[in-house]
Amino acid sequence: MASGSNQLSALLIGGTGATGKEVLKELSKNELISKIFFISRRAVQFPDHPKVVVKEIDFDNLEQHKEAFAEGDIAFCCLGTTKGKSGAEGFVKVDYDYVVNTAKLLKDNGACKDYHLVSSKGASAGSFFLYPSTKGKAENAIKEMEFPGRTSIYRPGLLITENFSREGDSRLLERWGQSFAAKFDTSSKQSISVGMLATSMVANALDKSNDKKFEVIDNSEIVQIGKASTSS
Repeated sequence: MASGSNQLSALLIGGTGATGKEVLKELSKNELISKIFFISRRAVQFPDHPKVVVKEIDFDNLEQHKEAFAEGDIAFCCLGTTKGKSGAEGFVKVDYDYVVNTAKLLKDNGACKDYHLVSSKGASAGSFFLYPSTKGKAENAIKEMEFPGRTSIYRPGLLITENFSREGDSRLLERWGQSFAAKFDTSSKQSISVGMLATSMVANALDKSNDKKFEVIDNSEIVQIGKASTSS
């Protein structure tokens, strides 16, 4: 629950990933956010983020952790992995099962009014390919839940991180793609930095003029929201 008349509490799922870390930074520095409930599979500490309350859970046994999802006016879900990292089954478990099941707990507990999900460009439940199909099915499941406030789905393009040289030769193609997009995608139609994505998500979540019940925001619009919020 919000601790002040104009303040809100946020719940963050998937906060240890590249985008999640940036969302945490944005929430921590925003004066409208009084508290951040950080959902994590392991015990973590945030001495630089005094607003954070860590709630340690087992994603494979969510029914045992219903109380962890009982607070938070706004939820941000940045969960995600890759088939290369987790295998096909592991990818579906994280990007569909974990995403949808945590959202169900939030909806059932009733505290969360607005839900913000990081999806992906090209997400489509009808796709023949695993990645866009899984993302699209997760989007559809979230939409059907009908959170009482607003449901926002963000479809970024290629995510650009600050450090392209992530470990493992298996990520070579991804690193090359990030480097190429950072240099040549000047129109920001195909790529976006994780920092810009996080800025846009938090700015959009706190935009009181946005009265949409459900929205899907593509890469170009995400960039526009981010630029507008940083220039104001």
